[in-house]
Amino acid sequence: FARIIVGEVIVGEVGPAGLGGGGARGVLTYMADPVAAALSRLNQTVEELGALAETYASSEAWPQAIASLISPLAAPATAAAAASALSYLSEPAGVAENSHNIIREAGGIPPLVALLAGGAESVAAEDAAGALFYLGG
Repeated sequence: FARIIVGEVIVGEVGPAGLGGGGARGVLTYMADPVAAALSRLNQTVEELGALAETYASSEAWPQAIASLISPLAAPATAAAAASALSYLSEPAGVAENSHNIIREAGGIPPLVALLAGGAESVAAEDAAGALFYLGG
């Protein structure tokens, strides 16, 4: 058997086509939840965002970059990723103080509060709660 790995997530296993293993084509025997694969990619993106934050936080373009994360909070397809990024940028370590002011001035508080309506099962609500926690601190 061979594993198919995307990032750190096993998305499938391929085994021999027949009992004797003589087939050249494999058979996909397991498919992991695509959400797990997407979350793995999101985690990698958040880590990359952290590296960019450390490098560009003092740049004149940084406020505009953070503000560009506000409008995606309103779209269900992008809300969780935007809230996750804002939560990460709001954490006490690193560039948080500057980011807090930018998020507030860009109008980020109301859409983060609106995401809380998704409840405990919502990834976007969880990340919005984290961002609001850090912003309030």
